[in-house]
Amino acid sequence: MKKKVLTAILASTLAIAPTISNAKSAPDYTHMSCEEIAEHVNTLEQFQEFMNTTFKYADDKDTYGKKDYIASAKRICDDRKNAVYTDCNIMPTSAKRKICEERKNGFFVDDCDAAPMLASRMLGRRPRALLIYYFNNKSADKGELIIRGHAVYLDKKDGKYGAAGIGGGDYRPHNYPTIKSICRSYNPDFPKDTIFQCFEVDFSKYYPNYGTTNKNMAGILSREEIAPKIKFAGRIEYK
Repeated sequence: MKKKVLTAILASTLAIAPTISNAKSAPDYTHMSCEEIAEHVNTLEQFQEFMNTTFKYADDKDTYGKKDYIASAKRICDDRKNAVYTDCNIMPTSAKRKICEERKNGFFVDDCDAAPMLASRMLGRRPRALLIYYFNNKSADKGELIIRGHAVYLDKKDGKYGAAGIGGGDYRPHNYPTIKSICRSYNPDFPKDTIFQCFEVDFSKYYPNYGTTNKNMAGILSREEIAPKIKFAGRIEYK
């Protein structure tokens, strides 16, 4: 039976992560512009605090009308700013009305791939993402290989990797010497037949104007040097 490959980018937290210790109370970012927030957010830990208090998850279909959409930090910030002048009651669906209201209340709304974009904007660094995919062998019994995934912002300091994302469970301090080691820290408590895989993508390599573009950068996932990596484990295990 020919096996289909279904891809779903999930924004849920994949594992219980180290907590942020000895952290001061984060400012109320909901009343700040992106420029003002950037003045307060200077470390990976502070960025995670910002995400924990000021970010709301929404599916790309509801947010942008596309199955997969990777927006620039400027687009994310502008959508939040412009919601102040929007009548949310005219939105065509309850999901879109909720997104509108959350933005109007000062929250940033998107899915997990917003983390590297906002981190780049707030911290003034390259938009490096750690893409995390896992494959469950049991799905192959039905002729389907279900691929689920998540994205976090990947940071490097003094030769060690750390990460932050849209949920507190995404945070990793700079304790990991390799991509492989930080990847393994996200391995959820799945059955032994789960295949787990990560790889790094630097969006600035493919989109020089990544911070301000109005284009959908999700096309990066179909590039020939990236897409095979997403399906690599599937081809090896289910050939």
